[in-house]
Amino acid sequence: MTQESNGASAVDRKVLHPFVLWGQKDQNLYLTVQLQGVTDPIINLDEGRLTFFAKGYGCHGNNVYQFEIDLYLPVQRKLSSWKVKEKCVEFHLMKESSEIWPRLTSAKQREPWIKVNFDHMQFSDDSEQEEPPFPKWDSDDSPAPSSRRRRDDDRIRDAVSKDMDKFFAVFRSPLKLYLFLYNMFQWVGFCYVFHVSLYSYLRAGSKAQRQEAFASIRPQLCMVQLAASLEILNAALGWVRSGVLATGMQVFGRGMILFMLVLPYEELQRMEPVFWLAVTWSAVEVVRYPYYILAVLGQESGLVTWLRYTMWIPLYPLGFVLEGLVMLAALPRVMEERWYSVELPNKFNMSFDFSLFLRVYMVGFLVGAYALMSHMYAQRKKKFGANPRSQFSRWGLLPFLSGRNQRRALGLDSGDGAGGRVQQKKAK
Repeated sequence: MTQESNGASAVDRKVLHPFVLWGQKDQNLYLTVQLQGVTDPIINLDEGRLTFFAKGYGCHGNNVYQFEIDLYLPVQRKLSSWKVKEKCVEFHLMKESSEIWPRLTSAKQREPWIKVNFDHMQFSDDSEQEEPPFPKWDSDDSPAPSSRRRRDDDRIRDAVSKDMDKFFAVFRSPLKLYLFLYNMFQWVGFCYVFHVSLYSYLRAGSKAQRQEAFASIRPQLCMVQLAASLEILNAALGWVRSGVLATGMQVFGRGMILFMLVLPYEELQRMEPVFWLAVTWSAVEVVRYPYYILAVLGQESGLVTWLRYTMWIPLYPLGFVLEGLVMLAALPRVMEERWYSVELPNKFNMSFDFSLFLRVYMVGFLVGAYALMSHMYAQRKKKFGANPRSQFSRWGLLPFLSGRNQRRALGLDSGDGAGGRVQQKKAK
């Protein structure tokens, strides 16, 4: 995350609230957020809480504004709506009853950025005074604690029930069950490789013992790397949304280095670059497969998503450097022993020089590394946007404090940006 510049103003370092005008009539609750030119609004609503995040021109100029309001009483989410206009964002919320609210929030403390809209205000006495009095902000009319607890319990039960339905839906679909078990198998395997390799290396007391650390995870690494070849099939059949080319490049490169260069040569297995290459590979997969597991379950975690699209930044360049060192170390042995090379004459009347292929591959390896990292950067930009810092603000202080699905869990879908009916987003 980029740091703020030294010249940043104090306004940029605190939460900015837009002015919110509110009014009510019978069961109707009207809110007007005074922001012009609103872009990328994220609006969440459940029966008792409204959260708002958007960029626009308000009282602090063109900036990012947000607020979170615990409503005085629950509202009917499915009958409520909102609309983005040129000079404001308007909300039309439907209360559960015609009871007149003495204030907008459940808290007694009055917020300076929340003001009364007298054009849409009905007071408890329904009088026709020329200057209606302000609501009694300090009145002791908050909902009963038992009622709020009951509402919160119902909300928790609904959330747990929906999560369980998504989880058990996996077992009703053979494809989802296969993807879930496959990703879980790979994650457990790479976790084992990552843990045992580091444990063996740190426990080793001498250089000779550290050189044998790779041997402690060699069978397991071969097994999970062989299983990784199924990812090409999964992408080719359209079972996952990964690109076939990017997946094939990664699987082929790793497989060639592991099975054709490292395993045949014992001295290479004792080299530290080979050991740290295995650690780097497993570190990448330890954070990648949980993201896929949650995707199969229809869930998303802020922490897992952030790790998935961020940890490649240090790990991929490190992996490319280590792979290059391993290929350079293996090249003299390949040229000397002529492994995997086909000499003339033979019945097919053709020859193949693996050492030449390896040298050409190493040149193309640089292009492939750039292409793969460009692909990952495009994916990260697509996920987080052009300004990742603003996305982190959307998710909370840090991404892992609230996942993207939690932004939608309150049930207000932003629609197409022009406004829409408030409704819970169905799990795909």
